[in-house]
Amino acid sequence: MKLLSYNIQAGIGCKNYRDYVTSLHRQFFNSKQKEKTLDRIGNYIIPYDVVCLQEIDLGGRRSGFISQYNELMEISRHQFGVEQLNRTVGMTSHHGNAILSRHPLSEIEDHKLPGRVGGRGMLVCECANFTIVNTHLSIGGEAQRLQFDYMRSVLKDRKNIVLMGDLNCNSRASQLVEFAEEAGLHLLTNPATKSFPSWKPRRALDHVLVSQNLSQGVIRVKDVRYSDHRPIELTIR
Repeated sequence: MKLLSYNIQAGIGCKNYRDYVTSLHRQFFNSKQKEKTLDRIGNYIIPYDVVCLQEIDLGGRRSGFISQYNELMEISRHQFGVEQLNRTVGMTSHHGNAILSRHPLSEIEDHKLPGRVGGRGMLVCECANFTIVNTHLSIGGEAQRLQFDYMRSVLKDRKNIVLMGDLNCNSRASQLVEFAEEAGLHLLTNPATKSFPSWKPRRALDHVLVSQNLSQGVIRVKDVRYSDHRPIELTIR
């Protein structure tokens, strides 16, 4: 089974630090370039059984008032999926997460994560005998500790967990290490699995954690540059 975690940056597609300034208009408006980037992402994710997406726009002005979730489902031809809206900035953007799947999803749970600044969430569902978790955490250790505590309570007693997402901390961050230990999960990512920025990765911000019985899963950071993050691939045999 092949799974993928990918922060797609709402299709903005920064290719260097300068783009954060020169492409600032893409944070507010749609463009043909963003549509091309989204099409490339949709075609890229076709081979995967399960895809966990973060930083997807669910219908704001910057995506042309069309949900990128619907577009990616159509392009990639995944039959099953679920979207999660976490933060709305007027008409400009609808920030969220999504899970796309070749297998039916059940017991879907939409969790809003705690923190001084809202807008972060985790999606949980059952899929092909796995508990799939997709999340995008806040920036900052204090908020992340609150969020990890909440996530641990939600995942208590669950089996065959695969947790993927942009956790906004490195693999040696104390809050992540403690969460993995206390939740009984194995952290597959490490300091070498650098995923940000995509053009010259220096930081391991995107992570995969699994139940101990799935610790033989193989991960790879893919050399794909449609976003400012690179995707993380997980293969479970």
